[in-house]
Amino acid sequence: MQDLQEVAANSQVDKILTIGLQSTNLLRLTPPQVVATAGKGWIWETEYRNQPKREAVRRLAEASTAIEAELGHGQTPLGMFADSPVSGGVADGR
Repeated sequence: MQDLQEVAANSQVDKILTIGLQSTNLLRLTPPQVVATAGKGWIWETEYRNQPKREAVRRLAEASTAIEAELGHGQTPLGMFADSPVSGGVADGR
């Protein structure tokens, strides 16, 4: 998680895709620049391969909704704003 925070804080990247990170518990800790995730976790979580097609699709949709709900909600690292010009406030004497 620290590596993701560092990338978000020290680069101009505004959209990050993670591969392998699909735990909703961890996704809620990622910076808001993490907008997508990919991996095989959903196969085990949904038991996709061991279900009838209709049930597999339902479980997959449920897992996808849970993952998407956690994306983009983390705290923005303050370092992202270090090089941003500030106007109308204390920084420029107003």
